[in-house]
Amino acid sequence: MDTERRTPELVMDLDVVEEAYWRISSALPMATVHYATKCNPHPAVLTRLHKLGSSFEIASALELETLQRVGVHATQVLFSNPVKPVRHIAFAHKAGVRLFTFDSLDEVAKLASAAPGSAVVVRLAAHQTRSDVPSEGKFGVDPDSAVGLLLAARDHGLVPYGVAFHVGSQMLSPVAWRTPLSMVAYVMKRMWSLGVTLRMVDLGGGFPARYGAEPLPLSDYAAVIEAGLAGLPYPVDTVVEPGRAVVAEAGTLTATVIGTAVRSGDR
Repeated sequence: MDTERRTPELVMDLDVVEEAYWRISSALPMATVHYATKCNPHPAVLTRLHKLGSSFEIASALELETLQRVGVHATQVLFSNPVKPVRHIAFAHKAGVRLFTFDSLDEVAKLASAAPGSAVVVRLAAHQTRSDVPSEGKFGVDPDSAVGLLLAARDHGLVPYGVAFHVGSQMLSPVAWRTPLSMVAYVMKRMWSLGVTLRMVDLGGGFPARYGAEPLPLSDYAAVIEAGLAGLPYPVDTVVEPGRAVVAEAGTLTATVIGTAVRSGDR
């Protein structure tokens, strides 16, 4: 009988996940943590985070279904993928999700049709600072376009609710949040002058995990974020969407070497 251990195998230490969640929550007490489900959607990880009181961010209907199976209520979920299939929007809306991110007129039309009356968050482009794992560029608009999109959403029966951005994954520079928050302040002021009060800013993810080098402490990130929030024209709810910062350090991947060879003098 074959008793060899099957590999590759990823083992997650849920206590490390919990420690990371509390570390982020403690460093950023002004923000509600919405764990980025796509980063590791294993039910055991999601269940532990749900029990800790985490909210969640999703990018697809499949992720919402996974969350529902572990008992997460739709009101704890933010659908922050700016470009979504209509059927995914409709499924989420039927399930009770009422908070959606967008960054185009096409998405306004889809949301108005498939999720009428929902609250919407416009996505700003925030790719001025290069992250260690670049992921920005395809999503987000400039501040003036964001104002126009929020007004268009209102005209389509949606609720202009907030502004979002994402500085890029594995961001090692805390100052990356400074410019996007100044753009958020601009959008809020413009909307206020037009009679619309926004209620939320989504700071995205990008908080780093420890790989080869030790990243700067989260307190450095918090200092920049707090200064940026203090510069907003009025208080709003704040959201963060950490992914790798919650789960990356909790995983151990076991592999098996099945053979070796010498190629050009190297083993």
